[in-house]
Amino acid sequence: KLCEKFGSGTYTVNRSEGQPHEATYLKLDCSKAKQRLNWSPIMTLDMALDSIVEWSLAYKDNLNMATICNNQIDNYTRYLMH
Repeated sequence: KLCEKFGSGTYTVNRSEGQPHEATYLKLDCSKAKQRLNWSPIMTLDMALDSIVEWSLAYKDNLNMATICNNQIDNYTRYLMH
């Protein structure tokens, strides 16, 4: 999905023999935050990926990253208010 948003690129999964499977060790779970704090994510996956692409391309183009970051924060907080 990220390669699509960049407009190019490839993604290859390295399935080396003898390497541990990540899911065995990955223990991220937001259910406690949802249950105990009544939390839910604000951004969709597409919104987060769009921000990543915007930031990455700006960095690649040597743009003012403080401005890019501040704009992304402003956009996020404006989104929160709606």
